[in-house]
Amino acid sequence: GVYANMLNFDEADRLIDAYGGQERYDRIARVKAQYDPDNFFRSNNAAIAPIGAAAPHK
Repeated sequence: GVYANMLNFDEADRLIDAYGGQERYDRIARVKAQYDPDNFFRSNNAAIAPIGAAAPHK
């Protein structure tokens, strides 16, 4: 497993795995889109962009 908060900015490709796979990542992104549509909570490497927003930083 991967601890999401310990990922470096150049490990964005591992972010989906850190959240348990694509299905879980997508579910969290949908919730994020509902409750944080402006992506206010985005300051760390493990931040999930809401559906329709920019992809994780690379």
